[in-house]
Amino acid sequence: MTDRLLDWYDSAARDLPWRRTREPYAIWVSEIMCQQTQVGTVIPYYERWMSRFPTAQSLAEASEEDVLAHWQGLGYYRRARMLHQGARAIKDRQWPNSAKEWQEIPGIGPYTAAAIASISHGEAVPVVDGNVDRVVSRVNLLGGTKASRHAPVRRWAAERISPERPGDWNQALMELGAKVCTPRNPDCSNCPLASECKAHQTEQAGHFPPPEPRKETVDVQLFVRVPVRGGRFGVRQFTSGEWWAGLWGFPISEGPESGPSFLQFRHTVTHHRLHIVASLAHEEEGEWRWVSLQELEDLPMPTPMRKIAKAAATLF
Repeated sequence: MTDRLLDWYDSAARDLPWRRTREPYAIWVSEIMCQQTQVGTVIPYYERWMSRFPTAQSLAEASEEDVLAHWQGLGYYRRARMLHQGARAIKDRQWPNSAKEWQEIPGIGPYTAAAIASISHGEAVPVVDGNVDRVVSRVNLLGGTKASRHAPVRRWAAERISPERPGDWNQALMELGAKVCTPRNPDCSNCPLASECKAHQTEQAGHFPPPEPRKETVDVQLFVRVPVRGGRFGVRQFTSGEWWAGLWGFPISEGPESGPSFLQFRHTVTHHRLHIVASLAHEEEGEWRWVSLQELEDLPMPTPMRKIAKAAATLF
């Protein structure tokens, strides 16, 4: 099984920029970016990031605003802040050499630690993500929830990991889940594990793993005030505990503004459905950072605020 999977990976693996190196920092960045984001979407952001922050040292020395600006568009900005904190923590210490040591770095959990350690350091430690969970669940007809399957999935992967090529083995399992053993319409005829796959043999691949219970979507109403003065816009940096902490945007009000709205739209963030109403507010004063349209475009802003900014700019 191991040899067949690796042979398949050698011939079918996608040519991704982070697969052209074993450098720990590059692998670290790619793994954080690929969390909750499709690989095809990540590639241009990864290349831009590595051009601006080619080393952990350069990232550690950058301002948070610069870091968030180069993450802009990927969403889930907490990932960028944790990557930044991790780079600062690692700057003045010896680099980790094992998955256990990598977990001592802020923002790095078991999955990311295992990925870096196996790919960069050749440590035979398995990686379990959504793709691996799906592949192993089908091979073994494992039911239950993703959390209940984690231990048996990890044990199965650990027992079969290639000691000579642990990083490639982990990436092969993930690649198989991404390209062949997909959530819907798996391509079993081209799967190197088909002969061992119980789901394929019993024609149940479409039923494994069982779907996770859906989290209820929460509706949130946000009223956004766009301060304007002399052709400039008033913005503020959101603080900890607020939506989009660390990013810049227009102030959010508790209720609707007195003036007419110029934009209304919906935006989904994780399990929240935001109903956003934006209104102009002509102000002579205000504890805002007053910026021109060009300066506004250069600030790290969440997608909804960027949409409001573009709509507001057409009004002048």
